[in-house]
Amino acid sequence: RPLHELGFVCINDVVVEPVDWLWEEWIPRAMLSICDGRPDAGKTTMLCDIAARVTRGHAMPTESSQRFAREPEAVIFMTSENVFAQVLRPRLEAAGADMTLCHGWQATPDEEGLPDCPRLPRDSEILGRAVREYGAALVIVDPLFTHMDEGLNPNRDTDVRRALVPLARIAEESGAAVVAVRHFNKSANGDAINAGSGSIGIVGTARSLLMVGKPPETPDESPERVVAVAKMNIAVKPQAYSFSIVSADGGGVSSSRVEWGGVSTSTAADLTRARGGDARMLSPARDEAAQWLRDLLSAGDVSSSDVFDKGKADGHSKKTLYRASDEIGVEKYRKGFGGAWWWGLRDSIDGQDGQAVEDDSLDTETVGIYDNRGHLWENEPETRSVEGPPEEAEAIDAILAHDLGNGGPLAEQPRHGDFSSGDGLPDGDLLQIDIPDEDDEVNHA
Repeated sequence: RPLHELGFVCINDVVVEPVDWLWEEWIPRAMLSICDGRPDAGKTTMLCDIAARVTRGHAMPTESSQRFAREPEAVIFMTSENVFAQVLRPRLEAAGADMTLCHGWQATPDEEGLPDCPRLPRDSEILGRAVREYGAALVIVDPLFTHMDEGLNPNRDTDVRRALVPLARIAEESGAAVVAVRHFNKSANGDAINAGSGSIGIVGTARSLLMVGKPPETPDESPERVVAVAKMNIAVKPQAYSFSIVSADGGGVSSSRVEWGGVSTSTAADLTRARGGDARMLSPARDEAAQWLRDLLSAGDVSSSDVFDKGKADGHSKKTLYRASDEIGVEKYRKGFGGAWWWGLRDSIDGQDGQAVEDDSLDTETVGIYDNRGHLWENEPETRSVEGPPEEAEAIDAILAHDLGNGGPLAEQPRHGDFSSGDGLPDGDLLQIDIPDEDDEVNHA
């Protein structure tokens, strides 16, 4: 075959095309952008303001209203199904959006009647069709990892590209700007390019990387925020810009909106640096994990393996996720007899209860025993006693007495060990035993 049929071109034959901007120097059309920040940084509120401007044909914050007047266009939000009425619409109302041009893609029931949010790349063709039919100029995926196919690891480069390449293709073919939202990882402290959670391939696929956050010197209670560009490979990076988040009426309910300020001296790196000398002083690990879980599970139930994979990519250990899940009332259950564990935010899930207690001592020295909702049973190291229904206590005693084959019964193991089903272990799906090892990895049985 001739080389031109294999994709080779002479650069002299390429016609130069200027970049088409949704927000000049900040968010390009026909390309993928990423918006990073800590939980509660104001990312979604700011993007609602940008979306409102698109639907009204208004200039962007740094633009002249005379020079950049444009026609109103539609926007699409891929976000959690249960936030439309309570969060998303009020914020869009407060920002002054034309609601007839705002479209949301909510979760739909799966085969078992549970909410199933849109996934990428599984639903990329549907998203492309929606962009074409609505004539959308802006697509916001918030948060990104919630909308990745189950089984894809956000920390693996090949998996990330499987999800993002279709998004970038939709942007290129339609001319729409696509913005995907992420949280910072736990090691974010002055390194803007690597501050976002997940694989570095996410940044590599995007043309623009925005950072939203509080300047390090501002008090925690301050409404002041800054948006800065950490990466821009199609233009010179603009100066950061300040804004504040203020209370506002959101169509009859209390909400918030953005008030834009002006040019800021802060940089993208400043927004990733620890506040008060330690990033966890600003948001403790468990609080951050709790907010992360709310974002993840608000779109529907997620298998525990996906929770842990996505959590690890964001810097949350399994131990921290378990503790955070108890604090926010996450329900844990199995699908079918002996099936995989799932986590959800619903008030109640069918299943047999034990007497669950809050655990604040889970560490590498403790064997954690969980009931069929994933709650940790009280387990004193000296006695290994368990409070709960007799049949479950007996089952636990049987497991604890089981010889692991690597040093005696489970109850006598000081740290961790491997064990498998066999004689002496009770049958059924009543219990889950989690054994944290020295690296905080949890082995399930």
